[in-house]
Amino acid sequence: MPTVANPTETLAFAGSQPELPDNWQTSSDIFDQLPDFSEPVDDWLSFESEPDSIALAKAQAEADPDGLSILRQRLATTSVPSFLIQLPVMLVQYWFHTVCNQWSSFDCPLNPFRIILSRLWSRNAAIYFAIQSMSAASLANDFPNMRAIGIQTQQQAIACINNAAQKGPKQTNDDEYFLALLLVGSTTGWHNPSDLGLTYLKAAQDHLSKQERRWSNSDPALAKEHPLFKQCLLYWNLLAAFVAEESPIVDLESHTEISELDLSIYLVDGQALPHPWTGSLRYALNLFYRTARVIRAAKTMHRRRDSTLDPSLIDLSSMAEELDLRQKAEIIEEKILFTGFSFYCGPVDIGDSNTPPSHFLTLAEAYRCAAILQIYHVFPDILQERLHKNEAADDESLIPALFLLLFPAPTGWNSPSAEDLRHTLALHIVSLLDQLPLTSGTKVMQPVILASISSDLVFTSGSVLGASANAIPSLNTLDVEIAQARRKVKMRLTELLLILPKLPMQRIVNVVHETWDRADSGLQEFWLDVMLDLNLETIMG
Repeated sequence: MPTVANPTETLAFAGSQPELPDNWQTSSDIFDQLPDFSEPVDDWLSFESEPDSIALAKAQAEADPDGLSILRQRLATTSVPSFLIQLPVMLVQYWFHTVCNQWSSFDCPLNPFRIILSRLWSRNAAIYFAIQSMSAASLANDFPNMRAIGIQTQQQAIACINNAAQKGPKQTNDDEYFLALLLVGSTTGWHNPSDLGLTYLKAAQDHLSKQERRWSNSDPALAKEHPLFKQCLLYWNLLAAFVAEESPIVDLESHTEISELDLSIYLVDGQALPHPWTGSLRYALNLFYRTARVIRAAKTMHRRRDSTLDPSLIDLSSMAEELDLRQKAEIIEEKILFTGFSFYCGPVDIGDSNTPPSHFLTLAEAYRCAAILQIYHVFPDILQERLHKNEAADDESLIPALFLLLFPAPTGWNSPSAEDLRHTLALHIVSLLDQLPLTSGTKVMQPVILASISSDLVFTSGSVLGASANAIPSLNTLDVEIAQARRKVKMRLTELLLILPKLPMQRIVNVVHETWDRADSGLQEFWLDVMLDLNLETIMG
């Protein structure tokens, strides 16, 4: 970034923020009484008191690993009402106690997010306000008035980020700037579900690209942290890939070809741990991300063509684009079906009793199956070709193991219909997620899967619940299994709605229910089309 900030650039992060309620007064709130955080320094932690008081404060700080006693001491002399004095302290405590767990696929004392942010929250203004905004948004599930506080602290975090950008490269060259972008940008949907945080995603990618050049010059500190931050971008891009146009999204495909030895394992205090977002299933998530990019591009192309072209005309450019997307989908399908399972994740013990290594193995399989299901739904001819190849195979070893698992046969392989295969694959994914209890840290990574399988949890025997419901339905065993799977998906979504930030989760619930309502009335539509029709795009994780 330039040393002298462009006014437009400085305000780049302010335009998409939700408005505060009219009755929210900012003139006397607690956050204006806090020390000046314009620079990430430790000066504000000093005390203008007697040496004995300083020694006491230091002793309390050492006893309190999060440094909250220092904050309490600093706020003790303000004229703000006592309940407001305790609010920032409570929000910071709540982040480390609850939100950090919700924001990670596993949690333990060695969670890299927990370690890094416990060191930085008290010295970096943007991070300090960002974690408060996350806590307030989470608490708003039960206390709606906290939503205004979440917006207020989010805006203050954004102001700190803009101030850092305005002051030039010296303020944006460190990893604290990246973490501030990560905290604010990945949670914009917690305050406004329509805000996808793409501005922050692009800024974070630009920052990491600059840091990567320093890392390539053998900066030892960056060499340790760069892979961790890079995986943050992979997961962030994955969440954005389905719901945002391709142009603003960073193209990670050239950076995500992964060797079997690269399993996203990091050494934290001498212990091997996976990434707190991507777990140890980096390769599976990479394939899911690439699938999402292709599916989004195909769907937006079809919608654009249907709304602008005369059906009698032949659009050669659209045909070429469709062929290119189909070829990309075929390549991804091959990689998903024929890559060894051990390639997807490693059985690393992460020290979280609620999230054993087996949960990541199960989740990797769920992501793998969800990706292939999207391809088969949007590109049905790829599925037909695969079924023909399986029928013509002379040896079972030539048939993908996934097909043999879903449709075992004592002699040879019996080819199902394309529709039955998609239904059975969706049921298999539900059975995988059913193995993951709600206490598992992997719950934060499940919403996008639950949304993506909804299009194939539809009844095979016509409009069972729709306009013809007065007629006697011709139920079969598969329909009964689909009904049971729907109940499980509804239950899991309802549970996640109570645990994860409510605003984006409510949109996911609405998309799933609308997809099923349309299918039950005889109009089967892809879940992403439903999301686009209703303008319900949101970050699903």
